[in-house]
Amino acid sequence: MDIRNISNVRFSQEGSICVFAVSYSAVFSQAEINAGFRFADTVRVMEHVTG
Repeated sequence: MDIRNISNVRFSQEGSICVFAVSYSAVFSQAEINAGFRFADTVRVMEHVTG
């Protein structure tokens, strides 16, 4: 699998609800498709403090 076309992270907030969004394309090889490859993704949000 190859990840392509990764967009910048988009952020919006409404009250105490924060939404982070990113778009990407997952491209699978014919061998992965033929083997019934299953795909799932996850995201981890971590705080990074500088200064």
